[in-house]
Amino acid sequence: MVDTFFSEDYLKDAIISEKQVVNVQRMQRKITNSDGTTQLVPRQIIIVEFLGNEVPQNIIINLCNFVVDPYVHPVVQCYKCLMYGHSSRLCKSKESKCKKCTDTSHTEENCSGNNLCIYCKTNEHTSLSRKCPIYEKQRKIKTIMATENINFKEAEQLHNNPNYAKITTNNRFAILNNITNFPSLPNPTNNTSNFTLNNPAKRFSNTTNTANKRKATSPPILPHSSASTSKRPTPKSNPIIPNPYRDEFIDYKEKLILLVTSHINQLIDTTNQSQPICNLENELRKLISNNLEDTGTNTETDNIGTSLNDSSH
Repeated sequence: MVDTFFSEDYLKDAIISEKQVVNVQRMQRKITNSDGTTQLVPRQIIIVEFLGNEVPQNIIINLCNFVVDPYVHPVVQCYKCLMYGHSSRLCKSKESKCKKCTDTSHTEENCSGNNLCIYCKTNEHTSLSRKCPIYEKQRKIKTIMATENINFKEAEQLHNNPNYAKITTNNRFAILNNITNFPSLPNPTNNTSNFTLNNPAKRFSNTTNTANKRKATSPPILPHSSASTSKRPTPKSNPIIPNPYRDEFIDYKEKLILLVTSHINQLIDTTNQSQPICNLENELRKLISNNLEDTGTNTETDNIGTSLNDSSH
């Protein structure tokens, strides 16, 4: 449903579709006012004309998705000659027929006869009644024209086809139940295989004997020994013994970090002393060595110095 306050020109520019939009027309409904006058009221349904023979499944208007259905044209019947396919404005008949009894000598208002259908020749309904089977046929043909995108003659031929009518009215897969609708194809003569099977029982016996020979010549399968089926011993991993001096090492590490950091910052901030960067390693080694001597761990000097040397590279 498209709101009525959108104009046709606005909708033509606002529609987003995979097919090019050619024209947009809003449908209208005729109503009769209390004073007897008629008025056209816009509806929330629009007719969109696309370029090409295919209709997209949906379109987008202002970020809203709308499903597109094929537009089925209404059945047109002439009120002058009572025939289908044209309106009274384009009728070429010179005489007007009564809508009730189909007589040409009077109009419907002055008719005193019975109802008569010009197509069915019965008194059950008039020629303009929608209960007439001819009207129903015209409506179905219009539907086929919209869904199959064909003209009136082709749609009428499809409607008169009993198989098509059966598919559209009942189950569309019912045609598969009749085998006569699908005749078998002739066997090709040039694509036949030259392979022939002589004495299939003998071939099958030879295959069986060959399998038995392979089974007899194959080495016997020995049962698994108890040693192979037993579980392998899981290798024991050395237990991790906690270091009793762990806390002392952590405290000492923090002290060394502070000591080295303060020394490097002092060298960075000193502007009146210039020395190469290689002398920094020697100074740090001496600094750490002196500090380790104070703590009684002089054996770790070389290891720490080596780690500093590696990190500097």
